[in-house]
Amino acid sequence: MRKKILIIEDEERLMHALNIYLADNFDLLETSDGISGYNTALAMKPDLILLDIILPQLSGTELLRKLRKDEWGKDAKVVIISNLTSKDIEKELRDLGILEYIVKSNISIVDLTDKIKTFVQ
Repeated sequence: MRKKILIIEDEERLMHALNIYLADNFDLLETSDGISGYNTALAMKPDLILLDIILPQLSGTELLRKLRKDEWGKDAKVVIISNLTSKDIEKELRDLGILEYIVKSNISIVDLTDKIKTFVQ
């Protein structure tokens, strides 16, 4: 059975690129706002969540806080992919148990997708 990755990202170009590089190996679920991302995570229980921080309706930080209160969500694998480089926010998210904090502008799409694949294997 193929692994499921939920991408919660409002940047269409990145969503499209991730789709190109990951769709052959994984079932991808995509949402572009925090509320639908949260609801999709709880309903579909993906093997990995790729989460942006700055999102419409519910920020990635708020989403993660809510997710960690759920029985399934407390152990969900989450990787942050954002251009936000705040050390305070990064520390808060690491304290909430993320696997990795990746700054979009510091990584190529190939390196990003290679890294993502290691988290779900």
